[in-house]
Amino acid sequence: MLIKLTEGFADVLHGAAQKKWRLDIAGKSFVIRGILLIASFTVAMLISNNNLAVSIFAMSVATFLPLIFYDYPAVRKIDRFDLKADFKSAISLTKICLPMVIYGACINAIVPIARYALELFHGKVTLGYYASVSTVAVLVQSFVTFIFTPLIGIFEEAYTKDDKKSVLKLLIKLILLLISITAAAIIATALLGEFAMCLVFGDGIKEYVYLLYPTVIASALTALVWLYGMLLVVMRDSKT
Repeated sequence: MLIKLTEGFADVLHGAAQKKWRLDIAGKSFVIRGILLIASFTVAMLISNNNLAVSIFAMSVATFLPLIFYDYPAVRKIDRFDLKADFKSAISLTKICLPMVIYGACINAIVPIARYALELFHGKVTLGYYASVSTVAVLVQSFVTFIFTPLIGIFEEAYTKDDKKSVLKLLIKLILLLISITAAAIIATALLGEFAMCLVFGDGIKEYVYLLYPTVIASALTALVWLYGMLLVVMRDSKT
């Protein structure tokens, strides 16, 4: 919870930075927090004799420090803002964001539900093979998402100016880019999929490599849903 709360505060600060076209601050923050998360967990596990609770607490502290000593001062330099608690504003914002919260919960539940169903009906071995394959394919979705996110500001600016032509033009470009990335991932799977999977997971994974194809396509379609969700947020039509 502490880690997620830190991420939430960081997202707000990065949103302020993005409005000023300073996503380099967000990029540096992710790198710093990523390194500290892995380092703090590893060191804490060694010192505490593999105590998971202590290690997770160390992670929560380590990820909070960059927020205080880097993110906040860096964004404060480029955008003036006040930190104050306002209950009415919080309630108002909660009502506005509720559809997005439900959407986010649903889209993030897809993978855990699929894994739970696989384990329930087919056992842990089948789940293990699926998890190994899907982890690789989800890289496509993550890659596309990282490309889309910085463009939210461009969409918002064009939509605010009622420049529908620019919105449509950028949307078509992104869809074509998504198709290209998916096609490249499928070609890479055909050429190197079996070799790479066997290299990482051993020869036992060989007969399940075919799962890469539908998983890559499913990941691309999920990224497409995410793109349209992002557009609806920009258009202030979160209920849809």
